Amino acid sequence: MSDTWPVPVSHIVLFISYCFEVGYSPATIRLYTAGICYQHKLRNWPDPSDYFIVKKLLEGCKRLRGSQDSRVPITQAILHKICQLLSRVAYSVYEAQMFRAVYSLAYFGLFRVSELVFTTVTPNSALQLDDMHFDDSFQALLIRIRSSKTNQAGPPVMVRIPRSDHSSICCVRLMQAFMRARQAIGGFLFCHANGAPLTRSQFSGVLSKVLNHAGMPSSKYRSHSFRIGRASELAIQGVPDDAIKQLGRWSSGAYKKYLRL
Repeated sequence: MSDTWPVPVSHIVLFISYCFEVGYSPATIRLYTAGICYQHKLRNWPDPSDYFIVKKLLEGCKRLRGSQDSRVPITQAILHKICQLLSRVAYSVYEAQMFRAVYSLAYFGLFRVSELVFTTVTPNSALQLDDMHFDDSFQALLIRIRSSKTNQAGPPVMVRIPRSDHSSICCVRLMQAFMRARQAIGGFLFCHANGAPLTRSQFSGVLSKVLNHAGMPSSKYRSHSFRIGRASELAIQGVPDDAIKQLGRWSSGAYKKYLRL
């Protein structure tokens, strides 16, 4: 398709159909469509979501696929296997270190991928180098989230992640190793050796690659699988619901649909 704005309704229809065919959830399809519609509203163009066919397509996606969340959680055991195998699928030692660090951070911090890496929808939400600090004794990692899905205009949120007893997946240790290898340049925290930011598609693509290498069904895992796995583990450990909600920065009881008990 050509880069045409405003986007023809026929292109919107094809886009929604493609997203459904490749397996995106109805919520994700609606989110992506809303992003396109938002750009139209900013420019005072007709809102594609007002068209009858677009409304019916979005309703049909929800009706046909339902709201059941089929994403599989990533457990600590799976995270350990991922970290072990990254050296076999990554392009370099540096890349393996970067992906170990970002996957461990996604798990232990219950992060949304948009809070960590560059996405075209929320390019200003990705972590910057100065958003990350270690405490004085290097026993914990401190992350500042400037903007997120549930906090787009409020003050930044600080997330503290303590050192883990499991050294192979410990977020603090893996971030220390990554920072020793990372160039001393500002900008995005997670960046390639040439300074280019790690993107959402790369985050998901390497995850699928390493899971396939491990002989696991990568199609059942998504970037949210880290968040689902950690929330489920905390619930199994008996952590109170309010605490899980706060740790995962959920603004409602929606977090319960992530739990796999």
